[in-house]
Amino acid sequence: MSTPEPRPTPDPAQVQEHGGGQITTRPTPTRIDLAARWVRYHRAELAGVAGPAVLAATVSPWWAIGSGVAALLWAVHEHRARRGDNEEQS
Repeated sequence: MSTPEPRPTPDPAQVQEHGGGQITTRPTPTRIDLAARWVRYHRAELAGVAGPAVLAATVSPWWAIGSGVAALLWAVHEHRARRGDNEEQS
């Protein structure tokens, strides 16, 4: 008689319970999943910086100002968002 293979206990944060007592687990996201999620979330900001940067490289260097302004606005927004998150935790 052999003993069954031990099954790892799922992380409680990844367990989802459905009706009828059915329990499923979510797979842990990989680095690629996290990076893809970040890119999808920030695609407008990325376009705001990359669009003028491409135009600066191909059309006129004056477009670099637009890219810099977009990057600056993005940085200010992220700083304010993080500062707001830190104040809420205090």
